[in-house]
Amino acid sequence: IKKIMVQLSERTYYVGVNDFDKVLFEGLWPLPYGVSYNSYIVADEKVALMDTVECGFEEEFLSNVREAAEGRAVDYLVVNHMEPDHSSLISYMLEEYPGLQIIANAKTVPMLKGYHNVPEERVLVVGEGDTLSLGRMQSGEVIKQRIRLVNESSEPIVISEHRTTCGCTEAEYERQPIGVGKSADIVVSYDSRGEWGWRMQLLELTLARKDYPVKIYIDAEIY
Repeated sequence: IKKIMVQLSERTYYVGVNDFDKVLFEGLWPLPYGVSYNSYIVADEKVALMDTVECGFEEEFLSNVREAAEGRAVDYLVVNHMEPDHSSLISYMLEEYPGLQIIANAKTVPMLKGYHNVPEERVLVVGEGDTLSLGRMQSGEVIKQRIRLVNESSEPIVISEHRTTCGCTEAEYERQPIGVGKSADIVVSYDSRGEWGWRMQLLELTLARKDYPVKIYIDAEIY
């Protein structure tokens, strides 16, 4: 077992663990090199943890979380999956952080109660389009975020152009075809100079030969 904590950006960290002992994925597919259980932290004014890991890795996982959060309490646990390799340590984290609130969709609530005995008052149910504010940015800050676009269609796609709702938002990407099942990174930047209060900007990516754009919303509270 190798402990890994990787800082991915100014406020984002990888806190997952590697399991070199597992030899089969879901009891079927060989894993000659083991498997990684992925989990991430966004540490701003509030600290949000994305998923947990498989049981048996409590010590390594908690060490990564504490290091990324610099000893601060975790405020939110975002549950994306309920499979054991993503969710086994939910109960453990709730005990470790008594103020922790789970962020999940409505269908997850009965599973959280059934598998982990999580009371409903500790779950914030979210739906399509909901946002969760983790902090503010100071006017004048320029934030860059790398977003991965995965082509799940049946043919290659190309980003032909993009449109933003203000000059404060920009996108950098390669205008090369993205093959089926492949991905490409888009670097989105937001310049808050001259901006105050709550702001939401829209970035639309136009895909060649597609009738609909990919929409990315940038939500910020600026002081």
